[in-house]
Amino acid sequence: MTDKDPLTKQIQTILEQIHFYSTHGDAEAIARHFLKAVQNHTIADSRDLLAWCFKTFGREDTEHVVKALTAWPCPVCKKGFEQCDLCDGSGRSGPDMLCETCMGLAVIHCRFCGGSGLSALESLPSGLRLTVVGTRAKLAAKRIRVVQSELNGLSHEPKTANSKSKPSKTLLILNVLLSRLEGCLDEIKRMGPIHRRYKFLLGQIAA
Repeated sequence: MTDKDPLTKQIQTILEQIHFYSTHGDAEAIARHFLKAVQNHTIADSRDLLAWCFKTFGREDTEHVVKALTAWPCPVCKKGFEQCDLCDGSGRSGPDMLCETCMGLAVIHCRFCGGSGLSALESLPSGLRLTVVGTRAKLAAKRIRVVQSELNGLSHEPKTANSKSKPSKTLLILNVLLSRLEGCLDEIKRMGPIHRRYKFLLGQIAA
């Protein structure tokens, strides 16, 4: 493959896009261009895709791609939630009654992503999926510990009008993170016996 090869030029363009959008902190654009290249078969989705990325893009840009795919959002919801249909987002089913579906929160878990707020793992390139699973799980587990500490702190705070909504909001965030971790574990199960060691690793992360 020479410098004049059209495929070489396309890959060089993708690399330039990754450079540009990483400089501007636009992870969604990085993921969008990379996924489009895979869909167009400019980049082959094979079991060696991660190694290919390291060789072709270099470590730093490969890490940008993995981080972008890790955070690639659900195409339907806003961060794991959608408006409650029963109460039309009011949180109430009557003047003095909380909505039984959303318990007064006005939102429910997104039915498309299961409440994770992220794209389905099976929609990502199979050659990078295991790497994304591990990264998502580590980030979710780390954030879960932070949120748990916040909940413990809230239980000792004096009750004020502003503080009453904090536990509910924090619990919503915790549910999103748990959904992400559960999605990672489910994906490991689908990968089969060859990846049992990763299931054990994820269990250790969540402990």
